[in-house]
Amino acid sequence: MTTSALLRRPISTTGQAGELAEQPWWRRPRTLLVVVAVLHALSPLVLLGVHWWFGVDETVYLSQINAHVPAGYFSAPRARGATLIAAPITSWTDSVAAVRVWVTALSGVALYAGFAPWLRLRSGYLVPLAALMVSTLWTVTYYGFEVMPNEWVAFAAVGTCGYALRYLDEGRRRQLVAVGLAALWIALLRPSDALFAGGALGVCVLLVKVPLRRRLRVVAALVLGAGIGIGEWVVEAQTSYGGLMARVHASQAEQGGGGLHFAGAAQARTLAGPVLCRAGCAADAPVAYQLWWVVAAVLVAIGVIATRRRAEVIMVVVALAMASQYVFTVTYAAPRFLIPTYALLSLPAAAGAIALLRAVRRSHWRRLLQVVLIGGLVANTALQAHVIVSNLAPATRTADRAVLGDAAALHRLGVGQPCLLIGHVDNLRLSYATACSNSARTPAAVRSDLAHGTRVVWLRGTTPSRSYRVHWRRVLLPGETKPRIAYLSGARLPA
Repeated sequence: MTTSALLRRPISTTGQAGELAEQPWWRRPRTLLVVVAVLHALSPLVLLGVHWWFGVDETVYLSQINAHVPAGYFSAPRARGATLIAAPITSWTDSVAAVRVWVTALSGVALYAGFAPWLRLRSGYLVPLAALMVSTLWTVTYYGFEVMPNEWVAFAAVGTCGYALRYLDEGRRRQLVAVGLAALWIALLRPSDALFAGGALGVCVLLVKVPLRRRLRVVAALVLGAGIGIGEWVVEAQTSYGGLMARVHASQAEQGGGGLHFAGAAQARTLAGPVLCRAGCAADAPVAYQLWWVVAAVLVAIGVIATRRRAEVIMVVVALAMASQYVFTVTYAAPRFLIPTYALLSLPAAAGAIALLRAVRRSHWRRLLQVVLIGGLVANTALQAHVIVSNLAPATRTADRAVLGDAAALHRLGVGQPCLLIGHVDNLRLSYATACSNSARTPAAVRSDLAHGTRVVWLRGTTPSRSYRVHWRRVLLPGETKPRIAYLSGARLPA
């Protein structure tokens, strides 16, 4: 059967009009989804703790709306959506624990909100099972309490597809509004994701056999929502990056220079970490960590073939479109890039697992298959947790101690606001820890800062120029593996 034919099949053959109050909680899909969302929110706090310090990208987003830290250097590819996630907390406290608890609670809410519209499209345990399958992946758990955009894009993309399909089925205006708002949120988080997800979903919607006006309204909601979100990025390009094309080119240069590449093999090698694998990275995940890719692909195929519903086909198409951006246009691998793809594919994968169980007629064979599937999920969950606890946490904690140690040393040397840390490319986290600015400065701007009493920390590895007309004090900071040299500005030289 062709893809076009599948897209014309009904979205669902059974829906959930409601849940019987007399049913036990473990038989209520909505209650089970709440349980999965709570477990998702608790997992990173249990595995890593509430005092897990901030990553490089996090410090950039956290610093943008922050009452305690100057706004950090905001490079061309970034978008402002992620800065809004922690803004209610960073506006009144600099507590790491407060940020972690806040973000992980919101992440649990986002998971529920993303999968909830599917409860009316799919009955039984399918939706909570899909949410559980994706939430137990190490990337989803690890980034569950981090201020990063990918997981939020993932849940918003799942919700966008769900509400779009429900509007095609039911035609309720609030579902159309939800489509537009979800598309807006994705665009604020990552404009390119909005283009790939919205474009793929829009094409699929146009092929669905429902009244044309419904299809056009969904496409219009996607375009309007994404357009407003991307518009913010475009306006900022004009005001701060020298124009739209200049920002696009700068973004491409940072992501690998543009053009076509293939990062699929690199993504497979990072299934056991690290969180970033650029040139020279020697990551090579053992087969045991890569096996779930194969199992997931088989389950997705079974789900599409067995259900023969257009919803499953649409989720696969949108998932592959979002994956293509990071597999074919980026030169390096970051496992978080594929979180939206995993979330979208979790629904057809769960459909495949349930279809397998229903295909087995004999009760004892069905029970055996249940044990195998549950055992496989438990084993993979343990393996994913092992990646976080054993492969990622030790090295990250060592790097965190080094950054915080350097920050403490600078504070002991009298560095405090107002201060400027030069060397922002490699020292984003240190500037956040010291509450110093790291925005790009011309030599003339640095001289002006010095003249107005700003303390400058020079970390570029070369002796500062005498043209700055200040004394420079050479100091040693602890560093991660060995001490490193820094220069602190002092008294001004006589004219």
